[in-house]
Amino acid sequence: MTTDLKGKAVLITGASTGIGAAAARAFARLGSRLIVHGNASRDAAEAVAADCRKEGAEAVVVFGDVCRAAEVKRIVAEAVAAFGRVDVLINNAGGMIGGRTRIEDYSEAYVQQVLALNCTSVAMFMHETLPLMRRQKSGNVINVTSIAGRIAEAPRATAIRRPAPADAAADGLRLLLDVEDAAVEAAFFDEVEMETDVPASDSLSPSENAAEPASACEAVEP
Repeated sequence: MTTDLKGKAVLITGASTGIGAAAARAFARLGSRLIVHGNASRDAAEAVAADCRKEGAEAVVVFGDVCRAAEVKRIVAEAVAAFGRVDVLINNAGGMIGGRTRIEDYSEAYVQQVLALNCTSVAMFMHETLPLMRRQKSGNVINVTSIAGRIAEAPRATAIRRPAPADAAADGLRLLLDVEDAAVEAAFFDEVEMETDVPASDSLSPSENAAEPASACEAVEP
């Protein structure tokens, strides 16, 4: 069992459901201190924090819109106020906006919303936590990406979705985070056994062999 995560302060964005919630519970079982982030799903975020406390872990809940830089700054500040540091940042918040949208139906505002949620938020959370991790001389950043950017899904453009920008941001951070005991991971699905050779289709749906959040979160471990 991993033991070096005991007492580490772990900030997980989008932790009210799915992989984020499963990751929070997994870190709680390892004795980490959790900062559970939520936005619209407030009751669900509180429930995840309660589950973490049942495991004997400390857990606080922070709320905010990750699409807004000022909110990102406040979320990180509340995390630091709670535990004095952030040892692990998991950029997990993201997803589609308004369901599957054909490219001919895109508007400039829609594209900006998608980028703000799935790309800009990743950069801004790293922007806020990187100086902190430098001062701590340690830190871990994990960017959770989506299979949507690795499988073609005609006739939609997946390039504006999360994986490429998040992976590029992680590669950049590997060069910038010149501190002892620092790490950043982005190749999330490289660690999860999934069926990925799905042909391009007009309606991509999860495979019956796709990993569940509880098993997928096992890859989210520094």
